[in-house]
Amino acid sequence: MSSDTSSVVKLRLPNSLILKIYGCISSYKVQYEELDLYLRKNLTRYLKDNWQEKKIKIVRTRLFRETQLDLDSGVCDIPSIPGEDEKDDEIVFNALVKNILWRLDRPLSKGSIITHLQDWIWSSGYLNGQLKSHLYPDSAECLTTWKYKHMIKLYSCENADPSGQRYSQYKSVTFTFQFNLLDCFFNQLYKVTLPNVSTTTL
Repeated sequence: MSSDTSSVVKLRLPNSLILKIYGCISSYKVQYEELDLYLRKNLTRYLKDNWQEKKIKIVRTRLFRETQLDLDSGVCDIPSIPGEDEKDDEIVFNALVKNILWRLDRPLSKGSIITHLQDWIWSSGYLNGQLKSHLYPDSAECLTTWKYKHMIKLYSCENADPSGQRYSQYKSVTFTFQFNLLDCFFNQLYKVTLPNVSTTTL
């Protein structure tokens, strides 16, 4: 009579998990549709409120240069931006808004100053409470269970520097409808050093 030789597979919980934010615990589509809508609705107000700030002056200068390059490369329908010699703020302001909206309807070039402007506007939305991040229904429960019950270290592979560009992404997990998700992540999203993680053994 032969004995039962069937094997039993035992799973061991990992020590660490590396997660993405968008597309993993939060809907990329929902998040960016909401962010795009907020950006367009608040662009004019943000520029007016910060018109004398150095960063907005940099936006004007950089966009003027980008626009000149676009025109030189054959882009004909781009709204022009007056040069530094134009002293009428209203003319410059209206031209800047038109140029930015034109760019938002098209894929942004890598390194465009618009990406910084987006980040500033979104960050202000999170800080003033107008923006809240949506999570998948089971995300908050899973994250807290993994960290506090199973003692799994959670890392994000997103790089969101709270002192610089992509600060809005840092804030997007701070201000959610559930709670501050930063409490769950071991690397707090802005430390890019990830642990040496071995594969889960069976």
